[in-house]
Amino acid sequence: MVYGYVNKKKGETEKCFDSIETDSIITNNSGECDLSFLSPGDTLIALSLKTLTNNLKDMLSLAQFAYENNIKIKIFGSGEDNMLDSDTAIGQMMLSTLYGLNKFDDNYYRNEERKIESNAEPDCELNVSQPTLNRMLH
Repeated sequence: MVYGYVNKKKGETEKCFDSIETDSIITNNSGECDLSFLSPGDTLIALSLKTLTNNLKDMLSLAQFAYENNIKIKIFGSGEDNMLDSDTAIGQMMLSTLYGLNKFDDNYYRNEERKIESNAEPDCELNVSQPTLNRMLH
């Protein structure tokens, strides 16, 4: 299925998809991007990247979700640098790169957390206990 994604909180309307062929238009009024309705093989079309996400962490998570579930993403923007199409080689590279960055980030910080948790003694140089240090890092 091909879904158009409208984020009304960001001023978009279904009318924006009049010239784009879709099977269904999903309307979001909350501003939070919930893509749980997508199935493997689906295509998601958005008018801009900001329609789907406001920050890098959410974009990385979106890329991982799309990559792992074989979901195609098409972003149509007003500028030449605002286009992402996972059907093209460049779009696939961008999505794969974002996916890889997210996996690296998750694994790196998970390993760092394990290192911290394995050292139960207080950090004498900082004079901070390990539980306090853990809270500061999260």
